[in-house]
Amino acid sequence: MFSLHGMTSGAPAWRLLLFLFLAFSFVGCSQFKRTGLDDEKDPHFIEGTRRAGGLDWDGAIESFERALQSNPNNGAAHRELGSIYLQHKNDFATAIYHYQRHLKLRPDSNMAQIITQQIAYCKRELAKTDSIVPVGRE
Repeated sequence: MFSLHGMTSGAPAWRLLLFLFLAFSFVGCSQFKRTGLDDEKDPHFIEGTRRAGGLDWDGAIESFERALQSNPNNGAAHRELGSIYLQHKNDFATAIYHYQRHLKLRPDSNMAQIITQQIAYCKRELAKTDSIVPVGRE
């Protein structure tokens, strides 16, 4: 015979599964499938590009950092920051950090070969700044 109790106890589990499926589907479509082009549509990224075009390097850094605050996975902002720190700030360690983050977030980047070369250049420049001082024995 048909039991009303059996039907009501299964319904909440079914609804929960449906809710979880829909929630993961929405999150999967919106957050995890972002592309590099989406990163460049961020208003802070656009502002950073505008400021860099006006040679306002500090303002560009500030804007690209804001883009990273709103989306820490913005590979384009990391790429731009790496470039600014290398070319205009001579901060090779920070450039390496941002370039490596870009490559981690965008392993299929069309700039990967150039960025890898830039990282190698930064490492060579950093090595030049380390002076080796012989330690005397007492």
